[in-house]
Parts: sequence; C-alpha cells; structure tokens
Amino acid sequence: MLKNICLILVLTCCISSCKKFLEEVPQDQVTNSTFYATEDDIVASVDGIYNAARFEASSGLPIMFPLEQISDDGAYSTNTNFVAERSQLDIMTFTSANSVIGGMWSRSYTVINRANNVIKYATDSSKFNKKVIRLAQAQARFFRAMYHFRMTQVFGDIPLMMAPADITLGNIYPSRTATRIVYDSVINDLKYAKANLDSFYDYNSSNGGRVTAAAAKALLGKVYLTMAGYPLNDATGYQLAINELNDLIDNKARYNIDLNPVYANIFTPTLGTKQVDKERIYFIRGTSGLANSLQAFTRMGWTFRTFRYTTPSKDFATDAPLARRVYETGDLRRNVSVSNYALSNFSSSLVSKYNSPNNDDASDDLIMLRYADVLMMTAESLIEIGGTANLNTALVIVNNVRRTHGGTILPSLTYTDQADLRVKFRLEQRREFAFECMRWFDLKRWDILVPTIKASLANYYNKPLSDYDFLDNPDPNKFKVLPIPIQEIANNPNVTQNPGF
Repeated sequence: MLKNICLILVLTCCISSCKKFLEEVPQDQVTNSTFYATEDDIVASVDGIYNAARFEASSGLPIMFPLEQISDDGAYSTNTNFVAERSQLDIMTFTSANSVIGGMWSRSYTVINRANNVIKYATDSSKFNKKVIRLAQAQARFFRAMYHFRMTQVFGDIPLMMAPADITLGNIYPSRTATRIVYDSVINDLKYAKANLDSFYDYNSSNGGRVTAAAAKALLGKVYLTMAGYPLNDATGYQLAINELNDLIDNKARYNIDLNPVYANIFTPTLGTKQVDKERIYFIRGTSGLANSLQAFTRMGWTFRTFRYTTPSKDFATDAPLARRVYETGDLRRNVSVSNYALSNFSSSLVSKYNSPNNDDASDDLIMLRYADVLMMTAESLIEIGGTANLNTALVIVNNVRRTHGGTILPSLTYTDQADLRVKFRLEQRREFAFECMRWFDLKRWDILVPTIKASLANYYNKPLSDYDFLDNPDPNKFKVLPIPIQEIANNPNVTQNPGF
C-alpha cells in the first residue's frame, strides 16, 4: 500500500481539494516543486489532509468505526445489506484479507502521506507569510501524530512514516517501528502542534473545524494516558496527562471550551445549535448540500441507520440484566445514543447519536475530541495514581460530567476504595461516549479487551463462554491487535504479520 501511495499520491496529494489549481495546472505537469507556488497552494495542500480524514465520516467504509463492532458496545445487524466481512468483525473470525481492515490501514496512511508532503514542502518562510507556514506545519503534524497514534493502537508496531513515500528516498518498503518509538514521534509532533496552532476558531468562521491548540493538547493528553496503560504500561503517563489536560480545564475560556449543559445538543445537526456548542474540540464538520470540501456533508446516518453497519448490543436494552445494563433509568444520555428498545426487539435497535434527517447528505458533525473527554481523562489519571485527595477530585469530576449530561435525576456516585471508583468510572466512560469510537481503545488501554469481548459475544449470541476460547487460547494477546492487511504484506517484503494471523 505504501508503494501505491508513492506512485499515486506523490502527484495527486491534495490536488482534488483545489479546483482552481486543477484549472490552472494540468495534472500531468504537477510536481511538488510546482504545486507549492503560492500561499493558496499551501492552504489547499493542508485542506487535502482534512479531505482525506473525512473518510472517518463520509464513506461507507469509515476508517475507525468498524472497531465499534469489535467491542461490547456494537454488533453487526444482519437485517439489511449483509456484508460478510462486516460480520467477521462482529464474531471475531476476520483474517488479514478483510477489506474493512485493509481500508483502515490504507486510508490512515493516505492522511499521513498528505501530512508529510506539507511538512516537507511547505517550508519557505522567506517566500510565504510566516503564519501561513506555521499553521500549515502545525496542522500537518497534528494529523501525522493522530493517525500514527491510532494505527499503533490498532496494529501494534507499524511503519513510522516521517517523509512522503518516495521511491527516490528508498522509503516505499518501510519496516515496522517499535510502538514506543512511534509514541515518541507522536508526542514530538503534538508538542509542536500545540505550540503553533491557534487557540480556537468560531464554528461559523472560515476556519471552523480546523484543528487548534486545544485539540493538540487534548490529543496529547490522550496519548499520555494511553501510554500509561496497556501495552506500554508507563505509569509516568498519568501525571503527564494531568499536566497537559489541566491547562485546558484551568483556561477553558481561553480555548473557548466547556461542557454543553444539554447532552443532545452536542450531537444535533442543527446549525444554530452547533454554532454555540463549546463542547467540541476537534470535529469533522457536516453541512448538507455541499460538494466534497472541508465543510461538506457527512454520512453517519448512512452508516448507522441505512446500512446499519453497527447496531447497539443487548447491553443497551432497557431491560438488560442489571449486571450488564449500560444506562440507569432516567439517564438522559440513553435516548440520545440509542433507540428505545427492549430485549424482545433488540434486533430493531439503532444507534441514534447521529440523527440528521438526511442519511446520505447529512449535516451531522463527527466529534473526535470534546471537553467531557478532557475531564474524564483527567479523572482516570487521578484514579490510577490513587491517594485520597486524587480519588476525591476524580469523583467530583466524574459526577460533574454524569449529572450535567445524564441529568440531575441521577444520584451522585460515591466510592469505597480505588478499585470501586475505577469500576464506576469505567461504566460512566461507557455511558458518556457510547458510539463515539472510543470503547475499543478504552478496553485495550485497561487490558480487559479480550475477556470483555468473550463475555459480550456469549451474551449476544446466547452461547457458552467456552465457544469463544479461541480468542485467548492458545495466544492471549492475538486479538489485542488487528492483522496487518494481506495486501500490505504482499506489497512490502519488510512488513511482518502479527502473531497468530
């Protein structure tokens, strides 16, 4: 795939995002040296990164949302448009030939390669406005960091691409890089991004939806928190996360962020409501009726309602057993996140968090980072460090999110010890962020991914737990990552497969 990126994207990177450029320069004459001729070209190349990232929300094969099926939150509906490879994700029978997994890999590296082109070529501050260069570099480094970060969580050791794929550079057959080294690179990129991005943009400004310093700091906090969990288990990450996230909490006015007092309004497709929402930190903007651009439509409803690639598991039923039930009676987040269903009709359940009336040309925003995440990451870090003062502070944070978004009808949580608060926190995390593509990553970080999936599958399909022993026997670590796509193995002799696949 990286070879293909070299042969194709090195010429077409970002070109499709700039109609004016296509009108002025024939595509067969484009080179990197001719493309970055004006400041508009630099902006267009950055916009090309955003357009590649829009596959998160605008495609029938979204980059990371298939992970919802490989968690206890989501299941694969067989009621409409059955696709065998989607079902394989749900029942954990996927192989390296699964094209959904292949799409996660290839589309992520498309984003990374476009970012690398900007980083390498948009550099001449003597020729261009220094602010234009600074923002271009910072945005590109944010995206390179974000996609390397997620890829190493999903696949383990991955090729670390720090330059555009280019046959003349000899980097079209990269080998896999150790996860820790990938993290170091991600951290360095995000440190640069947070220091050079603007603090925030108004939603309805021309830059609304671009990444900001707040987004870089929130993502860096997430990187530190993840570093502290499985597989690196570097406990220093907890305090690093707190240090990073506290700046957002203490200076939320500077970054124009805060909890939205109405949970449903975070996910509304209504423009006027979105414009005043301070919860969102980084999001992929959806606007109905526009051609593909930074502010084009999304297709979240198409994914979750028309084709129903992911549906809620039985755990979201109103009458699920208490030990498995996600939401308490009266929790306002439930009806925002999922349709109202009981176990007797769970096959008709739907994800309702993305609710534009037009599924194919939708104005839903896909929110990738929001302020509640900042608060909950801080709380998790405090809980894991432990100590009475930290636990008490974490409890206040969790209750603030819980009762602001779930409703004051919900009682405030209490705890007996660190382990008790950890359990309660993790359930609140699940309630708050259902179907926001976080559950799989949470379960992996907590190193409970495989046993949780086993129990969920046994419950969903009414089968003995032993039917899913293949998930951790003989290799308990096999399904903590996904297989390297078979096409990448075929194209790149230096990439090895994950054990067991």
